[in-house]
Amino acid sequence: MKTFRTLFLEICLQMKWLANTHHTARMQRTMIQQKIGRLCYQAEKDLQVLDVSLLKDLLNVQEDDWSVYKQIYRDGLFMRIGENMQPV
Repeated sequence: MKTFRTLFLEICLQMKWLANTHHTARMQRTMIQQKIGRLCYQAEKDLQVLDVSLLKDLLNVQEDDWSVYKQIYRDGLFMRIGENMQPV
């Protein structure tokens, strides 16, 4: 089983690769950012605050970036919920 660090770094690497591609990759980039956001939430759920801070330092992720990934994940959840709602 891959560690959180391995998963996070693999996904970040994919995102860096996509940053250099054209407009058609925006959706893929957003999906990858949503995966990172989900991992951020999972880390905050499973780890102590100090451990999350150490993880951010280890991964060299700034607090602002961490928050952006979480926001992109939340936005994706709200879009999926909205798409599944049936009109009354």
